[in-house]
Amino acid sequence: MRYFRSIFTAICFFWSFSFADPSYKVLGIGAAAVDLLIQVDDAFFAEHHLGGKGGSQLCTSELIDKIIEASGSAPKIVPGGSCANTMRALAKLGESAAYFSHIGTDKLGEHYGEHLRQGGVVDRLAKRPDLPTPRILCLITPDGQRTFRAFDPPVHDIVLNSGHFEKVSLVHAEARQIRNGLSLQKALEYAKQAKAKISMDLSCFEIVREYKEQLLFLLSEYVNIVFCNEDELVELVGLSGFEGCRKLAQICPIAVVTLGAKGCLIGHGEEIYSIPTFPAEVIDTTGAGDLFAAGFLYGYLQDFSLLDCAKVGHLLGSSVVEVIGAELPQQKWEEIRARVMHYSENSSQNSGGLL
Repeated sequence: MRYFRSIFTAICFFWSFSFADPSYKVLGIGAAAVDLLIQVDDAFFAEHHLGGKGGSQLCTSELIDKIIEASGSAPKIVPGGSCANTMRALAKLGESAAYFSHIGTDKLGEHYGEHLRQGGVVDRLAKRPDLPTPRILCLITPDGQRTFRAFDPPVHDIVLNSGHFEKVSLVHAEARQIRNGLSLQKALEYAKQAKAKISMDLSCFEIVREYKEQLLFLLSEYVNIVFCNEDELVELVGLSGFEGCRKLAQICPIAVVTLGAKGCLIGHGEEIYSIPTFPAEVIDTTGAGDLFAAGFLYGYLQDFSLLDCAKVGHLLGSSVVEVIGAELPQQKWEEIRARVMHYSENSSQNSGGLL
């Protein structure tokens, strides 16, 4: 019986890739998850022994339910995942983007795929009847910080092939995928063979701490652009600020270090740039790094200067912190696209290493 169940699972899994999808220029590879957003105060953290703010930890679905019940709040349910957020934002900016991950065949999975397609992203999701759709509890404190508790069932047979990378100019991957059955290195090999540029988000400092050596290898061998925050930078290279960015740029051609309200640092060759962000009334930082990456990558694909890539990134990042969750209203996207056109018309076209 177990043998036939395995055969059925495999057939269902590969069926999701049996029809040709529309072509796309950008392929995202990440962890699909449904975000459950609740607002809590600092006392809640202490009372429920949730540790420091700002990190991401794996946990059981039962623990997520327990925390939600203790909060007394009904969570806001939003289809999320860092890389998916980035792909949706790129699609809103007019790029043809696709997303590869796995979901269950449950209602949350159906909702996730529909939400992705409605956002203009090509669905390359693997539908798994044998696994539930992952979910992430996002705890938002009054200072805008978010802390994650994730239920992400282990997957040991995710399959990518070279066909996923045909005509792709850029592959954007989450370092988080190094935990899953997907061979992240194999995916990056396919991307490199397809002559696509490769960007990677380091995901969280716990991932960097656990997989430091593997990530250093992938960054040096495959990745063109790496995105990280200060905590991830220190975990990876042991230095912060300008010196940390400089060291990271010696490993990966373009190093982008986000600094929250202080803007970002960009390391490229021997140059280190400090680019301030735009003022914003911070409500929730969920998705700030994801949308910053989308703006930066959009500029990169348009051959903007590194300065203007960062400006577009900051434009998106500063906009999303003013709302709950990683979704922006349509009117805001219209304003953003108009401002991005300004950068497109005035970019100095002087960012070495672009496509």
